[in-house]
Amino acid sequence: MKKKIFLLLILGGVLLLGLALYSYFKEPAKEIQEEPGDLFPSLISTSTPAFEAGKYSFLEREDAKEDLYNPGYYHIGYQPEYNPDSPGPPYLITYTKETGYFNIVLLSEPIGETRRAAEQFLKARLGLSEDEMCSINYSLGAPVWVNSTFAGVELGFSFCPGAVPLP
Repeated sequence: MKKKIFLLLILGGVLLLGLALYSYFKEPAKEIQEEPGDLFPSLISTSTPAFEAGKYSFLEREDAKEDLYNPGYYHIGYQPEYNPDSPGPPYLITYTKETGYFNIVLLSEPIGETRRAAEQFLKARLGLSEDEMCSINYSLGAPVWVNSTFAGVELGFSFCPGAVPLP
C-alpha cells in the first residue's frame, strides 16, 4: 500500500513539474487591442466622408443635445417630447458618437413625406451630397404604431440604392 501511495506521489510530482515547464516555456498570449470599428466591420465605416472635414461639428449646434440618460448619444434637430398634449416631432434622429451611427425614426404619416423631410434635414446638417449620405452608417425606419406596413423594415434614404419606395 505504501508503494502505491509513493508511486502516486511521484507521478503527481512529475505531472506538476511538466505543467510548470510547459507554462514557463510557452509563448505569452498576445494582447488583442480592438478598435471599435473592428468589432462590427460591416456596420462601421472608418472612411465616411461625413466626418473627415469637420468631425462632429454638427454636434456643436444648438439643436444637437446629448441624451441625459445615455452618454454619447445625441439627438439632432427635434428633441424627444414627453408632453402627452403635444403632437410630438415628425421624426427623431439620434447619433451615437462612439460608433458614428445615425438612427432615424419616422414618427408621423405620410411616412414618405416624413422620410424626405428627415433626409433633407440631415443632408443639410452634415453638408453632404446624396452619394455621401448613402455611405454614412444609419438606420431609417418607422414603429408599428406609425405604419404597420413598413414597421420593422429598413427603409433607407429615398435616393440611395435599395431604398424602399414609400407612398
